[in-house]
Amino acid sequence: MKKIYLILMVLLSLPKLYTQEINISYDYSSVKKLIEILDSDELNEKDFKELVALHGTKAYLRKLSTFFPGINESSFKKSLTAALKGEYLDKDPFMFSKLTPLIPHAQKLLAEVIQKEKELAKNSVFLLKEYSPKNVKLDVTVYMILGVIGGGWTFDDAPNSFYVDFASMKGDYNGLSYLSTHELFHLVQYQYMNESPEQSSDKVNYLLDQMIREGTATYVADFSKISSSGPYIDFSKKEYSRNFRRMETNFALLETILFRAKHDATVNIDLLYNIGLSGMYQSPMYYVGYHMIKLIEKYNDKPELLALLRKPPVDIILSYIQLCEAYKDKDNEFVVFSETTVKILESMKSQESNKK
Repeated sequence: MKKIYLILMVLLSLPKLYTQEINISYDYSSVKKLIEILDSDELNEKDFKELVALHGTKAYLRKLSTFFPGINESSFKKSLTAALKGEYLDKDPFMFSKLTPLIPHAQKLLAEVIQKEKELAKNSVFLLKEYSPKNVKLDVTVYMILGVIGGGWTFDDAPNSFYVDFASMKGDYNGLSYLSTHELFHLVQYQYMNESPEQSSDKVNYLLDQMIREGTATYVADFSKISSSGPYIDFSKKEYSRNFRRMETNFALLETILFRAKHDATVNIDLLYNIGLSGMYQSPMYYVGYHMIKLIEKYNDKPELLALLRKPPVDIILSYIQLCEAYKDKDNEFVVFSETTVKILESMKSQESNKK
């Protein structure tokens, strides 16, 4: 029987009392089934059909296909069959040679999470309550996946679910809690931020939108502020630290990606996305978004920040630029955009206004 945990966040804002309500349930079926299969000597056809019929497994294959070509049930079956024989495939996108040693960590974490489900749900919600709109209501299913993607993800067409790569946690319960906050906040974003632009028809705005969404979630669930340690927490802290040290370079990379996306009609948008927003290069645009949101909140209050997040990404970045102009001489945290980039953004804003 699936348990659903109702988390009520009551915010007092005189003269009204606002309640944020988030229901969270957890689905481990994909993790359990794959562990069961990996514990056997050979792949049973019935077991495999049950595995690939699970929603979590389907979501994993879908996500993995955005990184590697040829991802489907057949290639998954081929890789899994070889892994059970101890004959790992070369250049295997499923990377069972790396996944298999992580199974004991996954089993231990699975037992801990099942025991602490209610606590995990509560902790996942706690950090985002001040960055969520009043009266937000969500019914969320968290699908635990046993894979090699690392971290978690959501799909724009599934605004009530998020997915966590259980193996990448390496047994880190607290790391899982913070990651869950990050992914849960993406679902909150679906409720109050503008709909994401189409990747194919509006490349520039799509990239900027993803940067703001990821940057805000990275800011709300801030691993750099965690005092505890753990495999996933330590990994994440290093990612934050590395990106903090190279913030000016990250901004320059954003400007380069923006210029290319704006002026090259033939550019492969997936390539630009992977450069700026995937773990391939430590997700530098996440931290550009983080940095801008941090400074916007520094000079505004949370209600103003929430109101700004309802606007298109160009408006948010231009708001940062305005603050930069006002405070850059007093606050050396500000990274200045080039005049070329500012003109691109102002032109986009003008075009957006003309459409209205």
